[in-house]
Amino acid sequence: MTNEIGSPKVCSCPSDSDVTPATTWDAFTNDVRHRLSYFYCKDAVETMPQMVLLGDKNISKDNSSNPTRLSSGENQISRSEVKTGANPVPRWDEKIHVNAGNIALADGSVQQVNNSGLARQFDSMFQSMPTSGTNSVTIVCP
Repeated sequence: MTNEIGSPKVCSCPSDSDVTPATTWDAFTNDVRHRLSYFYCKDAVETMPQMVLLGDKNISKDNSSNPTRLSSGENQISRSEVKTGANPVPRWDEKIHVNAGNIALADGSVQQVNNSGLARQFDSMFQSMPTSGTNSVTIVCP
């Protein structure tokens, strides 16, 4: 990462009050959980441009009015869990961007999406995946 990103400060979102931006890569790697504001999709590949590569960490599979964030570490999101409509899943909580967030796609684009937009993007991602292949993706959270 240090070869591609000039400063570890970009690994923390200014709207994320749970993290402290790192000023050095050593500080970042010694305390990633408190320095990183983003999840990443372990299964993203550049040949599938609609795949969600990364996004704000305040993501949940819970469609209640007070969703619980995905836990630190690896989490699975499956095709069958993705719901669009009135109670979309996955969804954002209110913590960072108030029921919205930023996602980066494998095609290189970045978008700010609300809960409905996030669920539609995951649905689109699964629609573009081979049906005989994997039915879930791994999301890694700090």
